[in-house]
Amino acid sequence: MSRHRRRAAGAALAVTAALIAGCAGTSGPASPAAGPAGSGAAHGGSAAPATGAPQAGPVTFTGTVTLSGADTARGRFTDTSSRKDPLGNVFASCQDWARHLINGAPDAGVDFVNPGPQAPVGGRDIGVAFLIQGYGGPGTYTQKSPGIRAEISDGLDSFGNPSSFVIVVNPDGSGHLTFTGASGVNGTSPAKKVSGSLIWTCR
Repeated sequence: MSRHRRRAAGAALAVTAALIAGCAGTSGPASPAAGPAGSGAAHGGSAAPATGAPQAGPVTFTGTVTLSGADTARGRFTDTSSRKDPLGNVFASCQDWARHLINGAPDAGVDFVNPGPQAPVGGRDIGVAFLIQGYGGPGTYTQKSPGIRAEISDGLDSFGNPSSFVIVVNPDGSGHLTFTGASGVNGTSPAKKVSGSLIWTCR
């Protein structure tokens, strides 16, 4: 083969290789653009659910507390801490709080507690808490109901074991309670007795 023919053949082979390479680079459709990590949207899938710790729900309680007897007090309160149970689980709504549900399931193993003052009332630290074991949802609970413990305080005075009480929890999260004859405990003279009430709404 002559020198010119060898050059021509080499040039033809180079052109053919270039054409083959160009076709290979455009032989298939472009891959779809990737969406946000985990979204699945770029491939027509549903967005992945958000993960992580639940955020505090909108539940806020407001109400009035009253004490009479050996200690007397009256005032209004706002309670946002009761939007969580003692383990820090968040109640999504007032209705869930009243039903004692966390993420749609019963909050098993945790006592139900009424809302109450979380800050001084009239300059005094007042606490009125009734802890209900085996809480069964909205309804009326009394001293005849099993597994209920009262923890009442006014400053350094502590009271418990009321002679009678009534707790009413409504399906919308509102409610009220009254108690009589709570005696001094934990260093407070048993001769000191208080009665009282607590009314609350939920929003």
